[in-house]
Amino acid sequence: MKKLFSPIIIMLALLYVHDHNIYAATYNLTPTDDAYVEVLQPDNNFGSSTRLATNFNFPSHIQFTYLKFDLSSIPSGEVINGAILNLYQVAGAGVGEAPVNAYRVPADNWTEGSVTWNNRPAFDVVFGTGADGHSHLGWSQWDLLGTGKWVTTVDRSDGLLSIMLAETPGGDTARQWCSKESDSSNCSALGATGTPFLQVTTTPRQTFYDVPFDYWAYSYIETLAANGVTNGCGPSIYCPEDSVTRAQMALFLERSMRGGDFQPDPAVGNIFLDVPADYWAGGWIELLYSDGITTGCGVAIYCPEEAVTREQMAVFLLRAKNGPDYVPPTPTGIFVDVPLTHWAAGWIEQLYAEGITLGCGPDIYCPSDAVTRAQMAVFLVRTFELL
Repeated sequence: MKKLFSPIIIMLALLYVHDHNIYAATYNLTPTDDAYVEVLQPDNNFGSSTRLATNFNFPSHIQFTYLKFDLSSIPSGEVINGAILNLYQVAGAGVGEAPVNAYRVPADNWTEGSVTWNNRPAFDVVFGTGADGHSHLGWSQWDLLGTGKWVTTVDRSDGLLSIMLAETPGGDTARQWCSKESDSSNCSALGATGTPFLQVTTTPRQTFYDVPFDYWAYSYIETLAANGVTNGCGPSIYCPEDSVTRAQMALFLERSMRGGDFQPDPAVGNIFLDVPADYWAGGWIELLYSDGITTGCGVAIYCPEEAVTREQMAVFLLRAKNGPDYVPPTPTGIFVDVPLTHWAAGWIEQLYAEGITLGCGPDIYCPSDAVTRAQMAVFLVRTFELL
């Protein structure tokens, strides 16, 4: 889901994880929506104000501030290890210096143009605490990971994060903060606009020890793992340079199509002579057959332990994507090693046309080469548009 404001990578720092060099990224996210609500004006909307406000003098003067951030541009494979909310305080008055807490707002369907006290969204757990006194003007920060609630409560399925700021009840410290609508004429911070922002720091996830961050297919392999398509070839390893067998391919394809949690029915063992009912991938292979994606490698045999070639993979992928009756366009001659008379020429060229492959080198496809597990990851992510 795209939003008006996108994150800006402002810093890359070198870190070391599992003896591999990887990079940590820092993102500054501007709110997509921000507004305050006030008990004394329960039907009024303050979304266009250049100020945000917090106060809790019960029951006469209560103000809550709401902020919404778009996290969708942060790659889902990255591990969030820092989240600091930054607001610039420009006014403060009152008798108390009670902390202002940051709470999670589970619902993200509110907007700054319509939120009021009477329709304000509910909040629940505390993300972070702050204790700025009324005399403190300048930047204030809330560590949203400090309470340990982020991992278990933030729903990133819609890419959004909503936060509510509220003073501890009874504090009676009226604070005002710059909103995203502020500029240097009405809300300046040391000569610059004090726009709210959420600073998120991340490190790339390394699910497999043998797939470091700088490996050429790292992001594709991590995407497969994140979608539950693969658990690797052993404890915390992926074996990226190993060839993909036809048995493994059946599992890869069906999980990519049906989801990482899918499990096939047990095999019956009466379709392929070389795939008995107790074969580890029997259910996946028989499902691939019933889906019309394969008829095997010969009469009543599947050849489960044979490596999948790049020419075979073109057929498997396009049938899995477009259905068993799919027929590719007539080939025109794109790769010098795939003549028009090649049995899979149309399939290979359509794979190229759809941007799933560029070949294995300048103007060549290497049709008879075995597909590696790294290459398979690229094929699957591009074919099924996995995120």
